[in-house]
Amino acid sequence: IWDDGTFLMYSIPNQQKIRNIRANPTVALAITDDSSGENYVVITGEAVIDEDAPRVIDNAPYVEKYRQSMAAINFSPDSMTRDFTTAIRIMPTGVRGQ
Repeated sequence: IWDDGTFLMYSIPNQQKIRNIRANPTVALAITDDSSGENYVVITGEAVIDEDAPRVIDNAPYVEKYRQSMAAINFSPDSMTRDFTTAIRIMPTGVRGQ
């Protein structure tokens, strides 16, 4: 989600993307505005593991935005909080795309 000038996302710990960010924080984040994927932008930026970010369940805007998506993949805010414990914060440095 967009959070005070940065993007905040959550991951399962020990995933390859976490190791990649620790080794090289330069990232690209693709965002689409429809299910077809035809309209998109790519945000480039610098990512950090944010130890101070709220847990999923304590992040009301995140839960509100993704509640239906969570349910679609058989997750709840509680199970997301339990499994997705690593917060990643991306500071945008550029934009490209359509």
